[in-house]
Amino acid sequence: MKKISDNSILQAMFTEATIGIVVVNAKGLILYINKLAEVQFGYMVDELIDQPVDQLVPSNKKGHHHKHRDSYHKNPQPRLMGAGRELEGKRKDGSTFPIEISLSPVQVEGEHLVIAFVHDITERRKAEKRMTEEQVRAQTYLEMAGSLIVVLDKEENVALANKEAAAVLGLSEKDIVGKNWFDHFVLETDRESVRQVYDNIIEGKMDNIEYYENYVETKANGARLIRWYNRRIENEAGEITGIISSGVDITEQKAAKDALQNYTSDLEQAVAAKTRELVVSSAKLEQASNLVKMGYWEIDFKGEDSEVTFSREYCKLFGVTQEDCKGDRNYFLQFVEEEDKERVLDLTRKAIKEGNGLFQFKAFKKTGTQIYLQAELQCIYNDQNALETVFSVVQDITEQKQSEFQLEQALKKEQELGQLKSRFVSMASHEFRTPLTSILSSVSLIEMLKNKGKFDGQDKYIKRIESSVENMISILNDFLSLEKLESGKVITEKKEIDITEFVKELRDDVATLYKEGQTLVHNHEGEANFFADPHLMKNILLNLLSNAIKYSPENSIITINSIRQDELLRIDVVDKGIGIPFEDQKYMFSRFFRAHNASNIKGTGLGLTIVRRYLELMKGDITFESKENDGTTFKISIPQKSIST
Repeated sequence: MKKISDNSILQAMFTEATIGIVVVNAKGLILYINKLAEVQFGYMVDELIDQPVDQLVPSNKKGHHHKHRDSYHKNPQPRLMGAGRELEGKRKDGSTFPIEISLSPVQVEGEHLVIAFVHDITERRKAEKRMTEEQVRAQTYLEMAGSLIVVLDKEENVALANKEAAAVLGLSEKDIVGKNWFDHFVLETDRESVRQVYDNIIEGKMDNIEYYENYVETKANGARLIRWYNRRIENEAGEITGIISSGVDITEQKAAKDALQNYTSDLEQAVAAKTRELVVSSAKLEQASNLVKMGYWEIDFKGEDSEVTFSREYCKLFGVTQEDCKGDRNYFLQFVEEEDKERVLDLTRKAIKEGNGLFQFKAFKKTGTQIYLQAELQCIYNDQNALETVFSVVQDITEQKQSEFQLEQALKKEQELGQLKSRFVSMASHEFRTPLTSILSSVSLIEMLKNKGKFDGQDKYIKRIESSVENMISILNDFLSLEKLESGKVITEKKEIDITEFVKELRDDVATLYKEGQTLVHNHEGEANFFADPHLMKNILLNLLSNAIKYSPENSIITINSIRQDELLRIDVVDKGIGIPFEDQKYMFSRFFRAHNASNIKGTGLGLTIVRRYLELMKGDITFESKENDGTTFKISIPQKSIST
C-alpha cells in the first residue's frame, strides 16, 4: 500500500476519521481507503487497494462516472461531486445506498491525487421522507371534509384551521390562525385542565391522548362539545413541535346520551309519578336514539338476582327485536366478531371494575352486514357505595369508520399527487430553461451584430429564437391538453375521414421537423374511409410522427401502415430509431416519464399519456413494440361503425 505520509498523527487522522475517505490517482485506481469507507462499502481491510474506483459505482452510472472523472482531472478543484444530482454508492454485495461526496485535489511526491470524502446519507433521506409524509398527512387532515382540523404550535397558537373548524366557531380562518387556542376558543371552565393536558403532551410527560372531549366557545352557537382525535407533530430530530387534532361536534350526541342516563336514573320515580310524561319522554328518547343510531343495555343489581335489560334501539343495531333476546345477557355476544369477543369481555369487566370505560369493536347484524360499534359503560352506586346498576350506551359508528378509511385512501392519492407535482416542477424547470437561455443568448448576439452594422448575420439567431418559442409553445400545448382531459372538457365528434388525404396533410405538417435525409412512407390496405374525431386523430398521429422523427437518425425512413378491416381501423407508426429500453417500457404511458436514453432530447413526457387518453375517448387502444437501438412500432386501433350508417 502506498503511504500518504509517515507522520503518525496524520496517519491516525485518516485511519480513524468519522467520515469515509478514499484516495484515487489520475488512472482512477484506489491508493488508500480508511476504515469507515471500507465499512460503508462492505469490504475487508485493504481489499480495495489498487482496484478501480468504478467498482464503488452502480453499474448503470459507470459510463457517466468515467466521463465526469476525466473532466475533473482536467480542471481539479475542491468541490461537491454531482451537485444537484442524487449519488449512490455500490456495496460489495451489489446493494446501493445514497451518498454525498466532496472532492479535493492534492499533489503528493509529484503525483496528482484526488481525496474523496464520502458521507452515507441514508438516515438523512429517511428523515426527509418522514418529513414529507408528515406534511402530506397534515395537508390531507386539513382538507378533510366533515371534521374540524386544528394545528397548534408549541406556544399554544393556532397554526392551521380548516373550513369546518371555522364554520363551527363561526369565524373566518384568518380570524382563528395566530390566536391563542385556549384563551380565545376553549370554554373558560375547561381552559386550565385542557391546557395542562396539552402542556404535558408537548413536554413529553404523557403519550398522545387518542380521544379527548372539551367545550369550545363559538360566535353564534354557544358552547359546543368536541371530541378530539390527537396526534403529535415532530421535526426531523424527533422534537415535539405541536399537535394536530381532528374534531367531531358531539353536542347533540352528548345531549341524547345524557338524556338517556337521566331517564334511567329517574325511571322508578317517573313511572310512579307521571306515567303520561314517561310515555312522551320515551318517544323523544327513541327518536333521538334512532337519529344517532344509539341504544343501551343495563344490569340491575338491586334485587337478589342481577337482571339485564336491552333497549329496543340497542336490539335494532343488530337487526333483532327485544323478544329475540329474552333477557339473556350473553345473547348479543354471538354478533361480536370472533377476533373481538375476548377483548370485548375483558374491557367490559375492566370498565365495571374501574367504574367506567369506553371502547370500540366490530360486530355483525343478523343479516350478516358488518358494523362498528362504540360502547361507553358507566357504573351507578348507592349511598353506601354499593354497585346498583351497570349502564352502557352503545352507538353505531360504521359511517365514521368508513370515513376514516376514505381518508386513508385520500391520503394515498394525495401522496401520489405530491409526487406528480414534484416531477412536474422538475420537468418544467428543465424544459423551459433551455429555450429561454437560447432566446436570451440569441437576442444578445443580434444586439451585438446590430451595433456592428452586420444585419445579414442576424437571420440564424432569429430562426433560433423562433425554434425556441415553438418548443415552448409545444410544451404549453401538452400541459393545456392534459388539463382539458383531466377536467373533462374534451368532447369528441366523429366524422368520415379519407386516410390517404389525411396522411398527406400530416406529411406537410411535419415537413419542417425532418432531419437530413429523413422520409415518410404510407402504406394502406382496405377501404380508405374511416370514422374518428379529426382533431384528436391529427394530434395523435402528429405526436407519434414527431416522436419517430425526433428519435430516429438522419437518412432514415419512417413508415405509416394503415388497414381498414370490417369494423376496425389499425394504424402502425414504425421507426428505426433509438428504441425504448426494456426496463423503461412499463412506464411509457405514465405522466412526465421519459426513458433514460432520451434524457438529452427535448420533450415533456406527456405526449403518450395524451395520446392514450384521446384514444380512450374514441374507444380505441394503443400498444407498442420496441427494442433499444433497433426502433419502435406504435400500434393504434379504433373501432368503426359501418360507412353506410
